[in-house]
Amino acid sequence: MSVMKSLKKTRVCNGVYWVEAAAAGLRILCGCPADSVKHLKKQGLIRDEKVNGIEVQTGPNAILLSDGLIQNGQFANLAEFPVMQMLYFQGMMLPNHPNNSGAKPLLIGSKKQVETQKEYIYRGNYGLDSIEELRETGLSETDAKTQMRIKLKFAFGKIKSTNDLVDTLIISQKPQEIKNGVFIQRIGFNHYEITWGDDKIHVDLNLAPDESYIPSYSLEFQQIERNYFSVIHSGEGDGWNPEKPCMGSIVIYQGKIYLIDAGPHISHTLSALGIGVNEIEGVFHTHAHDDHFTGFPALLNARHRIKYFATPSVRASVTKKLCALMSIREEKFTQYFEIHDLEYDQWQNFNGLEVKPVYSPHPVETSIFFFRVWRHGIYHSFAHFADIASLDILQGMVTGNENEPGLSEETYEKTRNDYLTAVDLKKIDAGGGMIHGNAKDFAQDSSKLIYSHLTGNPANEADLSESIAQFGQEDVLISEKSDFLKKKVHRYIEQIFPQINPEKAKVFWQCPIVSFEPGVILLEADRLNTYIYLILTGTVVYQTKTGRTGLISTGNLIGETPVYKKSPSQAVYRAQCVIQALQIPAEIYQEFIKNNKIFENSTPAGTEKITLRNTLPFDDVGIDKSILKKISKHVSIENYKKGMPIPGPEEHSDDLFILKEGEAELCFKGIRVHKLLPGDFFGEEPLVYGSKTRFAASATESCRIYRIPGGILQKIPIIHWHLLSLSTDRMSKFQISFPDLPNLF
Repeated sequence: MSVMKSLKKTRVCNGVYWVEAAAAGLRILCGCPADSVKHLKKQGLIRDEKVNGIEVQTGPNAILLSDGLIQNGQFANLAEFPVMQMLYFQGMMLPNHPNNSGAKPLLIGSKKQVETQKEYIYRGNYGLDSIEELRETGLSETDAKTQMRIKLKFAFGKIKSTNDLVDTLIISQKPQEIKNGVFIQRIGFNHYEITWGDDKIHVDLNLAPDESYIPSYSLEFQQIERNYFSVIHSGEGDGWNPEKPCMGSIVIYQGKIYLIDAGPHISHTLSALGIGVNEIEGVFHTHAHDDHFTGFPALLNARHRIKYFATPSVRASVTKKLCALMSIREEKFTQYFEIHDLEYDQWQNFNGLEVKPVYSPHPVETSIFFFRVWRHGIYHSFAHFADIASLDILQGMVTGNENEPGLSEETYEKTRNDYLTAVDLKKIDAGGGMIHGNAKDFAQDSSKLIYSHLTGNPANEADLSESIAQFGQEDVLISEKSDFLKKKVHRYIEQIFPQINPEKAKVFWQCPIVSFEPGVILLEADRLNTYIYLILTGTVVYQTKTGRTGLISTGNLIGETPVYKKSPSQAVYRAQCVIQALQIPAEIYQEFIKNNKIFENSTPAGTEKITLRNTLPFDDVGIDKSILKKISKHVSIENYKKGMPIPGPEEHSDDLFILKEGEAELCFKGIRVHKLLPGDFFGEEPLVYGSKTRFAASATESCRIYRIPGGILQKIPIIHWHLLSLSTDRMSKFQISFPDLPNLF
């Protein structure tokens, strides 16, 4: 009897599809951005069922990777959780499991993306993989051996190569068999044809320019308070829960905002809470698993380096994973963030906010955090316990043999005592299973408890629903009020007008602070607006008359140029979320500019005006106008005749080059790979990857070039990240279009 060869394609969400050849036993997840497993669960493509009386999950057994790592500023390939779902929830690698047939998850894609995903998955599984790597972070020999024994116990006694966990298929422009007569071939960048017999389907993983990867849940917009010391509950789910953001918290201290972890779609979470990325002071990081890690690109959209707080071992684990994923040198991590290393079991003071990280036994380097603030003669305290193992699991790992995987009785007792340390407020991973916590362990804890990291109900028979926080719920630990928004006004005005004596800026202090609900128009196009606004919280989206859109975060003025010129606005500005802004009457701003001669002689006579806004590295990035102005002061303009190399043949530059006028080309070892047009950039490799430039640029007609010193751009994360996104996308396309080229990354 012949089998009907029928392919089924289902759209899962933006940039993600499900392709199934049921009779061939093939189920492909096409595209795997953050939370793709949650989308599969929500659509019923992952279901619970029983096989031989054992509860298992259905799901994909292959993943088709995007040809490019980054699309529209977001990671397109994050296969860690889909692979974990296959290995553990479907049971592909569990001993004596009915679904353990010897088959492994299959990664399908370009050689570059497959190899990158393998290294990233490896680091996601194990973190640091040897005593030597642990020792390099400053751990003592004893502590390194202790953590390695625990790591090996969670790993069933052995650190395995990713090749032991997954199979791979490198695809090209020629048809290649996936399984049982099902073939795939690439027919364009991110565009594939899958065939089975006479049946044929096409899969296009490219996002439209205005599309983004979306979460599987919706969040209500809220306006949070910026208190003296409080905790905002911003995520109570885990990496599998399709209805909730992953576990996370926001600590507010003296009105400043600190994140604990940055999970998937953190920008969606911040927007719902009315927080602009420029408001974030720092992030405290527990560990490198994707549900606590994949939001980091959103943090790179800040105009400043956000403070990164973690123990050196956690930082090393995160660095290796992130840099493997992004194909950049590990030292580049410190250019993205302002690093603050923390010591285990020591209180460290940051302007009155004290923090103590404590080691948490887990498959990768992990710390739980205690916070405290001294006020009114006492400490007010909060503890955040993400990714802890239950005491029953840890007790079962205890062994007196120091040479075998497990932990000592002493380590168990210390961990138990750390867990049960009383604080005012404690947020606990109660997800259950082998590597997560159990609510019953805290039954006698006198702290106010919040249970989190939940797939569904807490791992406890008791009804603990009253101890599960709602999204945006705030626990105030010190309610002392202060006008933190007014302080922001002072700081932002000084940043925007650094050349002005603060006394002269007092004209703004009496302007009102107003609030706008999501979607409300602040400034209309084609009209003379009577106000401009300084954004204090949240994010504003704009759309020009030509259709360009972009985001404007906190600390920026909107509408000031038309008001100064007394001309109609060329864009409409809407609140993306609940925002607060300083409302400045047009006449006050005009008088301020006039009296302080701010725009007079801004371009000295005889010099050419530098316009960066409409070039690729700076277009629609949301960077402050004041920063663009500072960059412009360091830009030089160079002229090149047809046939000339850019820069000169003997020069090894780490500068960024932007084509202002004319035409040029990029060549790789004599092969022309890209035509450069006005607004395009080149020479970014030293800046972005920390490597030498391997492309030769030359003028194909007379050119004028903007030259920007790389050292200036390295200090601005938002530009650095945008350049990385553009560059990796471009080089991925080069690699696909010219498959005979050696590895470009």
